[in-house]
Amino acid sequence: MSEAANGVAGGSGWIRPSDLAAELGLKPSTLQAWRRTGHGPRFAKRGHVVLYSRQAVEEWLLAAERKSTSDRPAAEA
Repeated sequence: MSEAANGVAGGSGWIRPSDLAAELGLKPSTLQAWRRTGHGPRFAKRGHVVLYSRQAVEEWLLAAERKSTSDRPAAEA
């Protein structure tokens, strides 16, 4: 990854797909598949560099919150 991308991803506002996958307990290929199908959190892409904003990830997770296993996330309701 380029020095510029490393600097952006190293800041508190952005995260690389491999790091996000590790935080969520997923494989990076899962995030890649979600990007292709329009699932998962919003992302930014410049050339071949993909980054997720921490804000977008938090919003995506909050939209999937449930009170019980029978609840449907707000995005599906």
